[in-house]
Amino acid sequence: MNVPNTPARRVIVAGGGIGGLAAAVALTRRGLDVTVVERADGIRELGAGITIQINGMRALDRLGVADAVAARGSVIARAGIRTWRGDLLSADPLDRLAAEYGSPCVGVHRGRLQAALLAAVPAGVVRLGAAVADVAETADGVTVRLDDGTRLRGDVLVGADGLHSTVRARLHGPAEPDYAGYTIWRAVCPTPPGLGADEIGVYWGPSCRFGFVPISATETYWYATQVQPYDADAEPDPLPGLRARHRDWAAPVPALLAGTDPGAVFRTPITDREPLDRWGRGRVTLLGDAAHPMTPNLGQGCCQALEDAVTLADVLAGAPDPAAALRRYEDLRAPRTARIVRMARDLGRRGHTPDGWREALDAADKPLDEDARRWLYAPDTVGAG
Repeated sequence: MNVPNTPARRVIVAGGGIGGLAAAVALTRRGLDVTVVERADGIRELGAGITIQINGMRALDRLGVADAVAARGSVIARAGIRTWRGDLLSADPLDRLAAEYGSPCVGVHRGRLQAALLAAVPAGVVRLGAAVADVAETADGVTVRLDDGTRLRGDVLVGADGLHSTVRARLHGPAEPDYAGYTIWRAVCPTPPGLGADEIGVYWGPSCRFGFVPISATETYWYATQVQPYDADAEPDPLPGLRARHRDWAAPVPALLAGTDPGAVFRTPITDREPLDRWGRGRVTLLGDAAHPMTPNLGQGCCQALEDAVTLADVLAGAPDPAAALRRYEDLRAPRTARIVRMARDLGRRGHTPDGWREALDAADKPLDEDARRWLYAPDTVGAG
């Protein structure tokens, strides 16, 4: 028996991270009935800092939470890339770009961004302590079995369950992400004297980097990367090694490390995945890191998840054929995110060679790639257009 297509009304979102909550906000604002299932038993202020680029803030504006996020963080006016010795490689006047593109760049604690999104989700939408165990699709809907045996029925399933997505594994088979060859350490510390609350800095060294982002009037998020084997032993306290490695670096790098509590530092291997030709099938699709995990070199991982959420809601709301709408969403988003995955991967590869910083210094007099920046920030990148 042929089942006629009807507009999607019930959407199940797997994952209550930034992408999943953004999808819930976008979809409920368009009148859809949304259930978010999140495996954790609470949504807490975890993680460190994050940079929301101009295009990401534009997406948050579409979700109605841009002002709330900016109020929880720091609006960034300038960004500078330097060698480990302090030689300037390039500078971005983000205040001018914000005026040109209509949205600022903001540094914020990841947990506060998540809290702002959660506050915009209607009560009862998020179901905690609920992990997806299996998915079954029929012509007229999707059934999700949770690990406690509960079954949820929806018209559409969106896998926003992160790098190790269960929904992705059901669609494409289990596979580990690809290690980029370097590890990152992250922390939040008190802002040292003399460091402003409106400037991002990134310092390139031999096979490593150090960056910092103000995330409030009194806090700075920093990160350090280093080329090392994937299975390298994690130090119980990495700070002594980080301080020794960066003791001769230009200010404010030593001061940031000196002011960090050892318990605030955590380590993550940097990974991504080769872009998929097709994210989903039928009434199931992917969003954010489940669809297109990328290295952090362009600061676009979160931003692309936010763009996904807005675009998904634009194409799904009122569409007569939910499966066709999901394929349109993927057609709109996959080429852009695939390009960003590869751009970020290439930048990370070039920046983590022993002489990458010297090569960048030699090229410092070349003009910035305005076309690439405009492509990243242009207003028509957010939503279905």
